[in-house]
Amino acid sequence: MYYRFLWIPLALLLFSCGPSASPEEQAAWETAEKANSLAALDSFVLQYPEHNFQEELAAKKERLLFAEAKMENRVYHYKKYLAEFPEGKRKAEAQEALANIQKSIKLPSKEILTAKPFVGKVEYENAADKEILSMKFVELNEADGSFLADVHLSNDIRCQITGRIEQQAPYTMLFLKQVGEQQDFILDLSPALPYLKNGELIIESVDPKQYWRLK
Repeated sequence: MYYRFLWIPLALLLFSCGPSASPEEQAAWETAEKANSLAALDSFVLQYPEHNFQEELAAKKERLLFAEAKMENRVYHYKKYLAEFPEGKRKAEAQEALANIQKSIKLPSKEILTAKPFVGKVEYENAADKEILSMKFVELNEADGSFLADVHLSNDIRCQITGRIEQQAPYTMLFLKQVGEQQDFILDLSPALPYLKNGELIIESVDPKQYWRLK
C-alpha cells in the first residue's frame, strides 16, 4: 500500500516542472513589470509570446487596465477592461461605473455638434498604423438623430458618411454608410458617444476592438 501511493507526489512534482525562463526572459519580465505600463507588458509579450509569466502578467494587466479606466472615467476604458477580463476581480465595480457614466451623458446641442470640425486618430485592432481623421457634421436632424458628415483622412481621402444618434441615453452614434464619389473606399468606424467632458466636446468610440477619439 505504501508503494502504491508513493508515486503520486513524485509524479505531480515532475509534471509541474516545466521549462524555466531564460536569464534574458527573466530580465525582460522584471523590466516590463517595473515599468508599470500596459505598453511595456505588450512589448514583453511581443518579444516572448510563449513566456513563463502568464499568471503574473494577467494579474498585472488587469490592475493596470482598471486603474486606467478609473483615471480616464470614460465608457471606452471600462468596456475595454470588461472585454479583456469578463470575470475580473473588479467586474462589478466596472459595471457600476459604466452604468453611472452612461446615465450621466447628455446629448450636446445641434449648435455645439455642428460648430466646428472634430479631429483625432483611429487605431484599428492589431494594426500599428493610426489614421488621422477629421469629421464635420453637415446636416443634423434633431428629430430623429440622423446626420450627414464630411470626412477627411490623413491619406487625403475625402468622403461623406451618414449616420444616426440614438435619441435615448447613452446617445450612441452609429455610422451607416459612405456616400459620394469614392465608392471603392469604406470607412469602418465603430459606434461612438458624443459627450461633454470638462466643458470640451468629445466623440469617442465605445468598441474595445477599435479606439478613436475626436475633439
